[in-house]
Amino acid sequence: MSVVDKIEEIVHRESQAWDEGDVELLLSICHPDLVWVWPPSGFAGDLLAAKLQVSRFDPERWRAGWGGVLANELLRNDRKIRKVTVAPDGDSAVAIVDVETAWRTPEGSAGWSGRSTKCFVRVGGDWKMIAHIGL
Repeated sequence: MSVVDKIEEIVHRESQAWDEGDVELLLSICHPDLVWVWPPSGFAGDLLAAKLQVSRFDPERWRAGWGGVLANELLRNDRKIRKVTVAPDGDSAVAIVDVETAWRTPEGSAGWSGRSTKCFVRVGGDWKMIAHIGL
C-alpha cells in the first residue's frame, strides 16, 4: 500500500468513526502529540481567528468531548479528499479534505462545513495524525 493510500485510509477511518459514533476508532488515528486548531465557528473561516480550544491530545479528555458530540444524531457526514502530499523522504504527509458534517443536538442542529488540513507522521510502521487545522 502506498503512503497516499495509507493516508486516505486514515481519513476514511475518521469518517467511519463519525458514521458509526465510534469514539475509540476516532482516537485510534491520533498521534500522542496531536494539536487541533479550531476556527471560531463550525465553518471554515479566517485562520487568524483560530483557537487552540482543546490543547494537546489527551485521550481521556478527548474521549469525553468527542463522546458527547458523537452521541448526537448524525444528519450528514460527507468528506472529500482533495489532495494528499507526501514529503520527499516519505515520513510525513498532508491531506486537504473538504468536510460537511452535521448533527442534531437537544438544542438544535450543529456542524462543520469547510476545508481542513490534516498532517500525518509515520510512527514505526504506522501513520498517525499529528496536526489538524480548521474544523
